[in-house]
Amino acid sequence: MSVTQEDAARMRALAAQLGHPQGEDGLRVGETMHESNIGMTRACLAALALQADDVLLEVGHGNGAHVAECLAAAPGLRYQGLELSALMHEDAARRNAALGEAAGFAHYDGQAFPFPDACFTHAMSVNTLYFLPDPPAFLAELRRVLRPGGTLGLAFADAEFMRALPFTEHGFRLYAMEAVRDALAEAGFLPGEARRIEEQVPSKARPGTTQSRPSWVLTARTPA
Repeated sequence: MSVTQEDAARMRALAAQLGHPQGEDGLRVGETMHESNIGMTRACLAALALQADDVLLEVGHGNGAHVAECLAAAPGLRYQGLELSALMHEDAARRNAALGEAAGFAHYDGQAFPFPDACFTHAMSVNTLYFLPDPPAFLAELRRVLRPGGTLGLAFADAEFMRALPFTEHGFRLYAMEAVRDALAEAGFLPGEARRIEEQVPSKARPGTTQSRPSWVLTARTPA
């Protein structure tokens, strides 16, 4: 089937919003991302096995509609979000204002994290790898801010599945599980577990429909 110029423009715009939500369209995309990401987020949280009084960093939290659920994972857990999108940072902070000091939100430029060394017990990031301009630098920052023996969880959709989507040709970097595992090792992380999940999720390209999406949840640890 041929792709019209209008369809191609729509996919380019969608890809741009998925990588960096902005404006009214960005708010709508944020809602869609929450709906499609929540299963992967829950799987990532389960893989981290959070304990009482842990300190969790999430990079790329989107609209933050899941943060209260994150905090329910362990008593006394503290949550810190970090976002590239100013719109998502503001939306998440607004949505979660009632959580008080249990949840913090920071905005950054996509480079160095605005946190001191070794300040988190756990870190996670869901569906962000595709948009990183410098993946090794990103992983190095995650290792820097994790405490010795800290655990990282990364969740991302399978490359073969992503390659078939009509918007991923517009600036997405796709990953096979083995490539992410190797990149973690190169960044100095110790291997953890790799879990494959599959779920029905809303289609971003065809609103009102669903599709079966295979994804990966990888964990890794910093040396103790």
